[in-house]
Amino acid sequence: MNRIATPMRPLSENGLPLPTSKFASTASEIGWALVAMSIITSMGVLKLLTPLDGDQALFLYFAEAIDHGERLYVDIWDMKQPGVFWFYWLGGKIFGFSELSVKLLELAGSSPSPSA
Repeated sequence: MNRIATPMRPLSENGLPLPTSKFASTASEIGWALVAMSIITSMGVLKLLTPLDGDQALFLYFAEAIDHGERLYVDIWDMKQPGVFWFYWLGGKIFGFSELSVKLLELAGSSPSPSA
């Protein structure tokens, strides 16, 4: 009798797979998803300790300039689309214009969500 390779499941006396609990399977998947999200978020928290690099520093500078009344593409200019500067401006308004606020904003924006 040929058998097809399947994931390990308990078998009954006659060789048929035993029914598994849908709740146990779902709980296991949720558990592994939480472990993965915790690892990813922990790695992001470690990034909070690093200094700003080129783009982040530029985006923060432009966000502060916008907050002080400068106009994009008139008073300050970069080839990037305006959304990134408004994103940093909003983060500066919420968390304050600092290195840590930029890192917190990026961590919040890139952390995995349970709905993903």
